[in-house]
Amino acid sequence: MNGTKGKSSDEASELRKALLDAVDDGLLALGESVRNVMYHHVKRKRSLRREEIPERLEAFHEVLDTSLGAGARVIERLVAEKLYSRLDLKFVAHESWTLVNYVDNAKKDNGDGET
Repeated sequence: MNGTKGKSSDEASELRKALLDAVDDGLLALGESVRNVMYHHVKRKRSLRREEIPERLEAFHEVLDTSLGAGARVIERLVAEKLYSRLDLKFVAHESWTLVNYVDNAKKDNGDGET
């Protein structure tokens, strides 16, 4: 039984790292300067550092949405695709999903309940 708990913790750590890397890569589609500006904007608007994004994903989504409008969905879908690729999960696009929905689904598919 102890092995299960350790595995879950390892999976959570893997998901967390994969999510941070996917966010980096997804925002990079806008260019390195814009990515840096977005991280600064997120920190200023929500006191949210890059490292806190997995724990405060809804706040990150809200800043993207208010900053990028409809473009937020494109960036969030790109982040989700990169996340699923890192976790070896099959990505299926859903028109109405946000990054929060994709991450929740990845947690379920990855056998992990938390980031």
